[in-house]
Amino acid sequence: MSEKVLNLPLSGAEVQEALLDRVEQALRRDCNLHPNNSYDVFSARITIDLKLHDMGTEYPVKIEAKLAMGEEVENMVSKTATAEMVEKPPNEVRVESGQGVPVSARGPDGRPTIKHMKYARNRVKLAKEA
Repeated sequence: MSEKVLNLPLSGAEVQEALLDRVEQALRRDCNLHPNNSYDVFSARITIDLKLHDMGTEYPVKIEAKLAMGEEVENMVSKTATAEMVEKPPNEVRVESGQGVPVSARGPDGRPTIKHMKYARNRVKLAKEA
């Protein structure tokens, strides 16, 4: 039996991983956060406005987290980064965030099992639902 991509909904952990991946990508694009730069102080305010959809019911999630390291000083430069995610099929989200896509396969004992295949992020089309 060949492997077959499954159209399973995203778990809460997969949603978290996708969100963290998107934030990490946004931060890596900022030249001020290059690994060779160093800062004695920083502060941050992170706001998440998330809408989860399950079987016709929408669950809104609003989170605001504040983080500070060191004493704030005058003339601190403030920068804002925004990362937005639009609704996409679960497997497309998995591929774009570097997660494994669930596939139906046969285990070593011949029984059906679900394993997770990782696709290159630029190969989203392979994991889209038919």
